Amino acid sequence: MARKKRSFNNHNNSNNRRDDDEELEFDGPSRTSIKLDLRDRQQQVAEWPDLPLSQLKSMPLDEDLVEQLLHARELKADSGRRRLLRFIAKRVDEEDFAAVDAHLADAQKTSLAAVQTEKACEKWRERVLEGDDAVTEFFEKYQNAEHQMLRQTVRQARGEVKRNAEGANVPPVAQRKLFKMLRETVMAAQADNE
Repeated sequence: MARKKRSFNNHNNSNNRRDDDEELEFDGPSRTSIKLDLRDRQQQVAEWPDLPLSQLKSMPLDEDLVEQLLHARELKADSGRRRLLRFIAKRVDEEDFAAVDAHLADAQKTSLAAVQTEKACEKWRERVLEGDDAVTEFFEKYQNAEHQMLRQTVRQARGEVKRNAEGANVPPVAQRKLFKMLRETVMAAQADNE
């Protein structure tokens, strides 16, 4: 039996081919990119319940969403928590996400600045307890400090350190007070500089 020869002529079949002159129109983002964006949002939202309570309550979101985030903190079951966080991620708009990201970035900067201030104050406390030269240097750098009160607290703190070195179990009340005074002075100077 003989086979029938097929012809491969260039037929213009509009159902199977698009015309070269026709341009494709962009209808918006692809489904894949939408799903990837949603997954990224869900990952971001999954971190929100672990934030400190004060940051959660100050987030620029609807009260209902903040309550849902607070409820997500209390959920122990991973599946229920994941489902609730996906629900929250879908309800948050693009503008809200941008506002929350800006809020969290600002809070992180503030937190980093506070940590740096605390560390600087700890170093000052250690230096001030070691000798009078550091006290004089502190007064030169921070002229808004209360000289008499600070010197008196330094003497008390040095006495506590000396007694603890001798074996007495003295609570560090004056050392804490010294740290508080140093922190207030440094923070007041930073506020004046801004």
